[in-house]
Amino acid sequence: MQKVRSYIPMLHRRSFMMFTLQGLAFFGLGARLYYLQHLQEKKYKTLSNKNRFKVDIIPPKRGLISDANGKIIADAKRVFRVEILKETMFEFEKSFNFLKSIIKISPEQSEKILIKAKRARPYTSILIQENISWREMSRLQVNKNDLFGINITLGETRKYIYNNLFSHIIGYVGKISKQDVKDKDDPLQFASGFEIGKSGLEKSYENYLRGSAGAKQVEVNVSGQIVNEISDIQPTRGQDLEISIDLDLQKYIAKKLSSYRSASMVVINVENGDIKAMYSHPSFDANLFVSGISYKDWNKIRTNKYGKLVNKSLSGQYAPGSTFKIIVALTALKHNIVDDEKIFCKGYTEISGRKYHCWKKTGHGKVQLIKSIRESCDIWYYHMSLNVGIDNIAEMAKKFGLGIKYDFEMSPQSSGLIPTKKWKQQNRNESWYKGDTVISSIGQGFVLTTPLQLAVMTARIATGKEVTPRISKYNSNGELIQNEFSDLDIDKKHLDIVRKGMYDVVNHYRGTARNYKTSGWDMAGKTGTSQVRTISLSERESEEGIIKNKNLDWEYRDHALFVAYAPVKKPKYAVACVVEHGGSGSSVATPLVRDTLNKLYKLENST
Repeated sequence: MQKVRSYIPMLHRRSFMMFTLQGLAFFGLGARLYYLQHLQEKKYKTLSNKNRFKVDIIPPKRGLISDANGKIIADAKRVFRVEILKETMFEFEKSFNFLKSIIKISPEQSEKILIKAKRARPYTSILIQENISWREMSRLQVNKNDLFGINITLGETRKYIYNNLFSHIIGYVGKISKQDVKDKDDPLQFASGFEIGKSGLEKSYENYLRGSAGAKQVEVNVSGQIVNEISDIQPTRGQDLEISIDLDLQKYIAKKLSSYRSASMVVINVENGDIKAMYSHPSFDANLFVSGISYKDWNKIRTNKYGKLVNKSLSGQYAPGSTFKIIVALTALKHNIVDDEKIFCKGYTEISGRKYHCWKKTGHGKVQLIKSIRESCDIWYYHMSLNVGIDNIAEMAKKFGLGIKYDFEMSPQSSGLIPTKKWKQQNRNESWYKGDTVISSIGQGFVLTTPLQLAVMTARIATGKEVTPRISKYNSNGELIQNEFSDLDIDKKHLDIVRKGMYDVVNHYRGTARNYKTSGWDMAGKTGTSQVRTISLSERESEEGIIKNKNLDWEYRDHALFVAYAPVKKPKYAVACVVEHGGSGSSVATPLVRDTLNKLYKLENST
């Protein structure tokens, strides 16, 4: 009995300890619940909202681009996009593999999507594919429950209606890349499906065409699928851009130039500087770049030997050949060394013990200025250039728009090259020689120009004013371009003499372009044939003579050039054409310009 009683205090102590421990546990649990429910309420409520809600940036609709007559050339089209929410990436592999059984996704695309997903910001949608077909979209909707985190959205993308007709001018848009991100705090740059201008006017006028973004707050379920829309702020559409190019004229020129391997043409309205046509052949389909060009297509365009990606009108640099003689003639007139100067051309002349040949082997006989332009006598220019010097010629060339870049809303733009004594010393570490001046006087040697520059030069000759090109009435900031041209400060009598020579080129029975008169307006112009190879003395003096272009490989043939303006009495348009390795300027480039002016005449008189 006594033994049993001794266990009772021990039982009470054990019960007390057990209840105490239980009480402490309940107290700790209660304290934890209080801490989570009351003290940490705001934090976990925020986390809960982030899990339930997300804000989607809505890219704005891009402004449309139209030609001078309001015809749409860069439009928008609706597309279905397949996207995935970054926060559901833990289930991505399973969904992605199933997705690939529905829509075609290459291994290359898969790798890019995974990389993009890793770099993406939290709570953003990652574009997997756009422009899916109705059939693919229907299959995706049917299997939606098995596609964890994947959504189908309706968006817009750029559509270039005329494929390659405006590619070098308009350029193209594309998905934003890491290199394109300028402001990391701008959420629009990370929006799914957002496109920016990558080249041409799309890039130059990016801020003008883009518009401003909208935003949409949505509720999503655990699979990342949208279940409710909370709020919606609509984006502001970008501004439409009207350019100065005439669609019908551009089409016509593209068709004419397609007969050649590589060529370009520029047409300028001399009254206001509007570029009415600018085409570079061959071109490329800008639509290929919008959704991401394939390696196969990119390699095909990039490696094209005739330069599909190059806008030759702006960045192609060519020796201007005899079209440059106009500048030398004006320089000689300015320095008063023409009036009493009479030069006899026997087919060659000797300068510093070296023979310099005229293009006409038998010579032109007695030559004065107008005849020198009309019949393009080289000998006259050899002697005149030595009298005035290369630096004076360079000064005149720049006054007429050669060797400079214009304040122009398109890029890239080459400046060409108008050499001087100082230039050669700085860039070649060599002195300037008489032979350099002689060769430069006929637009060869170091002299390089672009087709746009040649068109501007011709426009300035036609008007006597500092004509400056523009592609739209508005600049990329939306400001009206006031093209009021000042006088060139060139003696009108001198310009009239040169204009008479250019008129005779086409309309005189001995002119170098006498076979190509226009049927509408009359035109004045200057032919040019630019050598790309050195002709040896032995070849020149051989029985066969100089090898004809048709017997040479394409890349060794001369470039063919022609510049012109029309109508002669009241000029409205200036044209420059370059056909790479086309041969003779008079027989190849001249008819192209003539036909273009005839087309312009018909277009203007049919409205």
